[in-house]
Amino acid sequence: MKRYKKISAVLIAAVILVSGCGAANNVQPEITERQETEISEELTAISCGEAAAAALDTDAQLPPVTLVSDSDMLSEVMGYDMSTAEDQCVYTQLVSAHLFELAVIRPLPGSEQQVRDMLAQRQRYLKEQAAFYPAQVEAADASVVGEKDGYYYLICDKNSAEIEEKLKSVI
Repeated sequence: MKRYKKISAVLIAAVILVSGCGAANNVQPEITERQETEISEELTAISCGEAAAAALDTDAQLPPVTLVSDSDMLSEVMGYDMSTAEDQCVYTQLVSAHLFELAVIRPLPGSEQQVRDMLAQRQRYLKEQAAFYPAQVEAADASVVGEKDGYYYLICDKNSAEIEEKLKSVI
């Protein structure tokens, strides 16, 4: 008998919970036009990884590249402070005789200038200290730092302009 009372109590509690939740779902919060736009932008935003991968899918002859996912490599070796990034993706050359880098970063709100400065500093390093061989100097000289729709990027390759055009077309 006690068992049936417990089961009945659980069933009654479940019915009360379900009916209570149903009543709460009928309340529709007002959404402003600005909030609708922000929600729409968030749903249609492409990730930095998707943007970078699309930019690498070009007719330009690129060296073998690798995705840099190790945080120590990004910060200590490459000088990136990803604490300012909401989303990021960095590719670099696989073979050291080449000089290639593609960094796409979407900064945290309020960190835009820090990210812009960080990419400019990295570009200076590539031009002034990393380029030794003629092909590396050519890649460094052709490097670009830019921004489109909240995505900041650094491209270092002799085909930087072509890669930038592809990147901008997918952002």
